[in-house]
Order: sequence, then structure tokens, then C-alpha cells
Amino acid sequence: MSAATSESVNFSELMESSPSFGQDEIRRMLGAAIGAGAVEFRRAVEQAAVSGNPTIKVRAGIGQYFLGQHQRAIDALAGCEEGIGRF
Repeated sequence: MSAATSESVNFSELMESSPSFGQDEIRRMLGAAIGAGAVEFRRAVEQAAVSGNPTIKVRAGIGQYFLGQHQRAIDALAGCEEGIGRF
């Protein structure tokens, strides 16, 4: 099992207050979406999705994509200015 799936992750903190959001955070999110913390991850994504903060909405959109909520992800990422969200 990789480190991405075995470590404990504070998803709310990752979604809302992590100053950087890049490859490492994406790996942690993906591992969480399919791992033991999937329920907690889903809750954090749902909370972040209702945020008015564009940065947090991008993170929520990526989380929604990993959860298989593709239309919600498209809606959340529409008009995104951040490179990671446009990818």
C-alpha cells in the first residue's frame, strides 16, 4: 500500500486551509477517495462544494471528480482560473 493511501489525512484542512495544492495533495485526495477514509473524504468534499471561495471550489471540484460526480465536478470547475482546476 502506498503512503498516499495509508496515512491519515485531515480532509477539511486540506480542502480549506492548505496553502499549496499540487501533485502531492492530489495524490492524497485520490488515495482517500478510494481508501479507508472515503466517507470522511466525501463529507469534506460536500462541505467544500458549498463554499463561496473559488480556491476551495476548485479543490471540491477535483474531489467530486474522484468521487465519480463528474457533472458536479464540471460545474464546480467551470471558469476556473487555476491551472490545476483547468487540467
